[in-house]
Amino acid sequence: DEAKRLEKQAHRFAAAFLAPAQPLLDDWQDQGGRVTLGVLQRLKANWGVSIKMLVNRFSQLRVIDNDQARSL
Repeated sequence: DEAKRLEKQAHRFAAAFLAPAQPLLDDWQDQGGRVTLGVLQRLKANWGVSIKMLVNRFSQLRVIDNDQARSL
């Protein structure tokens, strides 16, 4: 429904605001360019956001697929 669509849109905006694509991807590359729990923990400390948010953001950016996002 419309409310869910708007909420999803708001979450995408917040993720892009808190973790802009290029700076996040640059930091991720500096951490080795793999999405692992260890890398996510370091990015969490650097960016001040949750691991779940980072997993969602990497999924939005098509760095990881839905299966990898679920497993993380």
